[in-house]
Amino acid sequence: MITFRLILKENSTEKDSQTKPDVLIRNIIFAFSFDGGKATFFWDYLKMDSEKLIDTLDIFTTGIWKKSARPIKNFIRKYKDVFLVEYKNSKYVVKKISDNERYYLDGFNQCSSILYPIQYFENNAVFKYIDGEKSFYNEFNFHESVFKSIAKIHSMKIQRDLPKLFSWSNQNYLNWFDEIISKEKELNIEIPNIKSLKKIFSTIDLPLGITHGDFLPFNILLDKAHIKIYDWEHVSFDFSERDIGRYLSDLNPFHQTEKRYYPEAFYNDLLNLYLNERKKYDSGYDIESGRYRVKLGEVLDYWGVITACVRNQKFESWFYDNLQEFKKVSSEVVSFL
Repeated sequence: MITFRLILKENSTEKDSQTKPDVLIRNIIFAFSFDGGKATFFWDYLKMDSEKLIDTLDIFTTGIWKKSARPIKNFIRKYKDVFLVEYKNSKYVVKKISDNERYYLDGFNQCSSILYPIQYFENNAVFKYIDGEKSFYNEFNFHESVFKSIAKIHSMKIQRDLPKLFSWSNQNYLNWFDEIISKEKELNIEIPNIKSLKKIFSTIDLPLGITHGDFLPFNILLDKAHIKIYDWEHVSFDFSERDIGRYLSDLNPFHQTEKRYYPEAFYNDLLNLYLNERKKYDSGYDIESGRYRVKLGEVLDYWGVITACVRNQKFESWFYDNLQEFKKVSSEVVSFL
């Protein structure tokens, strides 16, 4: 799947322009996916009249579009199956959406911190465009607002049953560990504390709740000073502190004084902020148990990178950096017992 932004201009260089009038379409930018020679368009959303639609098809069938197409970058990173649409001086984002994400957004539709679609069509969702190019990662206030928002979401009750959401179990984690353990000798690697971690995950009671699954700052936008969390593709029932472990642990491979998305000096303040927010929404929430589960979330974040490297048999510095952090955090987790 290749993503393009196409700008249609007035002047055509089509060879038969003398016998066939140029196709004139002004000030419209279409987003489309080009897959195996077939272009997919978002007519349902753009609501074009039939004349313009015919003209636009003509542009694509003649191949003129190829001269104007170029890759686009949406929000902070380049996405697959995400497209920018500019129409009548407004910008929108069209994103392919999984059933998993749609079930969640439909069932959890009263949270101001979630970016909801304007509408759906087929397997796509249309969102308001929010400029995500500006980085607020070095500002504590940004992360503070993010942690307050996700704490509220973690504390909210789902409005209807979502039986199709995946629910993690202790056995899922044990299977994940076993997959890599089975390759230790073959690949001549040693995973520290893994037996102790297996013991923990075989016995610990992890309360399940709504978990984003990929909770990192590039999935968070600032809309007029309001936090908007999006990309709920990996939402599941899991221990919600795993989101926080993911956010706090992700490594910056270039700056030792920072994680990837925030100055490391923020760590303790952000962690305590989240735990206290959870306590505010639920008086029965145990802060120390929550702190421990955040550490488990950190362990799993590093474990995810280790797993990817082992599966691809790529043992570069990224692997060893995460292995080192995995050893450090897993040792803390084991020492709590």
